Amino acid sequence: MRWCFYISLVLLMGCGASPPQYRTTSHSVSRSKRAKTTKRRKKRRRLAKMPKSMKQRCQNVLPLFHRVAKRHNLEPALLVGIARVESGFRPQVVSRAGAVGLMQVMPSTGAHFRCGNLRDVAENAECGARVLRRYLDRYDGNLTYGLSAYNAGFRIPNRARKHRRLPKNMGYVEKVLKARARYLREGCS
Repeated sequence: MRWCFYISLVLLMGCGASPPQYRTTSHSVSRSKRAKTTKRRKKRRRLAKMPKSMKQRCQNVLPLFHRVAKRHNLEPALLVGIARVESGFRPQVVSRAGAVGLMQVMPSTGAHFRCGNLRDVAENAECGARVLRRYLDRYDGNLTYGLSAYNAGFRIPNRARKHRRLPKNMGYVEKVLKARARYLREGCS
């Protein structure tokens, strides 16, 4: 009975390989394929202009972080720490979860805070600072709970605060605080 199934499967799928398809003209590339190729080239050029070292990328966004931090009454070193951990100062990064840009803001969070274009470096930094300020205010300036909420939303720090424990994502908080201390100690290195 099984062999009948396999024979019918082979007959349905085809027994042999199809003959190779050859292009007859040089103009057979579709417009959509050309558009994709053009987009790739533009992206490569844009990435080629971006500094390769983390130190250079950090120095490029540092003035922006100082302006944004002053506007939201935050420490610039905290924004530097978050950007170092979240994106490595790469503004075009998109995480597996869908977070976008330098400060890795989720699009739903950006929409909630009316942030605008999250792919724009300045608007992303502004939105990240606004979100962080809101979380720090909610947790009375406690960096541990505020950074935990920035990373995972309100649920984890609320549960940890209720049971008087550290949040489950304490590893993230430690990484950001280490990056912040490194910046305060050595600058963009």
